[in-house]
Amino acid sequence: MGHAVGDELLQEVATRLFLTLRNNDTTSRNGGDEFVVVLEELKDTDEVIHVAKKIISCLTETFIIQSHKIHLGVSVGISIYPNDGEIPLELLRNSDTAMYRAKKAGGNQLQFYDESMSRQLRHRLELEHELHDALTDNEFCLHYQPQLSCLTGVTTGFEALMRWNNKKYGEIFPERFVPLLEETGLIYSVGEWVVSRVVDFISTNKIKDISISINLSALQCNDHTFVEFVRTKIENSGIEPSQIEFEITESLLIKDFDKTKLLLDEMHSIGCTIALDDFGTGYTSMNYLARLPIDIIKIDKALVHNIDINNNLRSIVKAIVTMSQGLGIRNIFEGVETMAELATIKKMGGEIIQGYLFSRPLDAGSAVKWLNHGETQKQA
Repeated sequence: MGHAVGDELLQEVATRLFLTLRNNDTTSRNGGDEFVVVLEELKDTDEVIHVAKKIISCLTETFIIQSHKIHLGVSVGISIYPNDGEIPLELLRNSDTAMYRAKKAGGNQLQFYDESMSRQLRHRLELEHELHDALTDNEFCLHYQPQLSCLTGVTTGFEALMRWNNKKYGEIFPERFVPLLEETGLIYSVGEWVVSRVVDFISTNKIKDISISINLSALQCNDHTFVEFVRTKIENSGIEPSQIEFEITESLLIKDFDKTKLLLDEMHSIGCTIALDDFGTGYTSMNYLARLPIDIIKIDKALVHNIDINNNLRSIVKAIVTMSQGLGIRNIFEGVETMAELATIKKMGGEIIQGYLFSRPLDAGSAVKWLNHGETQKQA
């Protein structure tokens, strides 16, 4: 198509790369049709995979250059300092080697220079493939962990926790598959499935005066059709909206406060309750608490473990409890495992507790039995 089209295409590739990457990443053209990206301060290889897939995605979308539709294939090779080289030329050479492996694998692929990382990547991609059929193959289920009144031991609610039992790999932990749900966009359909199952669990078993909490992801906070789905599901079921509780993490507030606030306000207007999870381990400001419709804060298990013998922990948690009471916000203590922790929590005015001292997460049938048998916490 001529040099002019080729040059414009290279410029457009550079623009797309620049817009896809972070401000502190370095992007350059290495020559010909090869580009080099330097990523700094990455937490782990999963983050590298995420960025590489974003690059492939942005460059495989159709280019329109001087009325020509152009489709590119993209191969990405990755080397990581210092394991794959301690000097720039060595890192470049090894990433180039990995890129040719990616080309050989069929294009639109990414490969690590390190073989063990490539194996990890293959396993991850296989999991991703399995994930696409998990919902239709009924491989997901929900388990419910009881939440009990600190004073009476009466069950006040459950936290709904996803489990994936895959026919090929067996049980896969949420910390492995939830990020994949978000990267693949499956979090939207799976998120609706979770709400449907929880609402059906409450209505089918005619559960009253019990709330069930559902964890929200960052992507769901950007999807306002989700609010209407929740509203319709609750209205059609006849359950009380306050029986559905949504949990957000502090990191969501930092990422996009305005969008998160809008979604939470809409959820609150339906009548659902809102809980702030992992409280005390992040950077939530008091300003956020004052501006958001938060009904419950969940005090992270990191602040609960050994609270009976750690004076500093007790002082921090007591301040959190006092603040929550002043704001009219209920508190839930997560990860309670010993009677000594429970006794300390009671003394400082804790309201609701959740943890292995009382129960591990239960499957749906066991959760119903728990309620029917009037299970209560162990008493000191």
